[in-house]
Amino acid sequence: MRDEYIKSIIESIRKTKKQVSSCLSQLPKDLPISSPAEWVVIHTIFDEDGISTKELADRLDVTVSAVSQMIKNLEQAGLVKRVVDEQDKRLFHLHLSPHCQEQFGEMERIMATNMAKTFAPLSDSELKTLATLHKKISDGINT
Repeated sequence: MRDEYIKSIIESIRKTKKQVSSCLSQLPKDLPISSPAEWVVIHTIFDEDGISTKELADRLDVTVSAVSQMIKNLEQAGLVKRVVDEQDKRLFHLHLSPHCQEQFGEMERIMATNMAKTFAPLSDSELKTLATLHKKISDGINT
């Protein structure tokens, strides 16, 4: 029975991820964010302006090369800037482009509105339970 529950949860997570991806398609066309991972990168840089590539990789629990590839794509799209560290020329600090900074509030509003629709079938009590259970799982993974 436990295996069936786990399969059901995995399927639900897959559908939720698909919903997040479809939310990204509703962002303004001049903000070409193509994956949930890119949205997380943009959001993290907004929250931690000047974060280094290595710090970002650590925060997202991915390799530096994976982050570098995403940053390269976002930089080519004009959304992110890399700035060389004054003391250590091997380090880059990441910043959102001025255009992306200006549009961030609108991007966040679009994502929040669409994610609210995703969770609309849940009551406040169910949503609180879901958040508690996700945190319990997450905390268990990090230990």
